[in-house]
Amino acid sequence: MVDRTRKTIRAYSGVDVDIKWDTLKSALAEIQGLIETYGDDAEIDTYTPPYSDSEYLGVYVRRLETDEEMAARIANEEIWEANQVERDRKEF
Repeated sequence: MVDRTRKTIRAYSGVDVDIKWDTLKSALAEIQGLIETYGDDAEIDTYTPPYSDSEYLGVYVRRLETDEEMAARIANEEIWEANQVERDRKEF
């Protein structure tokens, strides 16, 4: 079934976290600044930029889907549902 409601997604904020070789005190200060900017529910996780073999740490936030993201997700779900209906029809 296609879910047409707007979803909350986890998205990369575009901000890197570079605390390698920092002292604990300076790492804490950087993270406290990120909390002030992005809130205490933001997350740090790895990401790999396109055409790169390297991993970096970045800040991820929870936000609502944009209209374009929602439309793309619904279009994909409609395709998946149509394919499932066709598979079920062939099977039964």
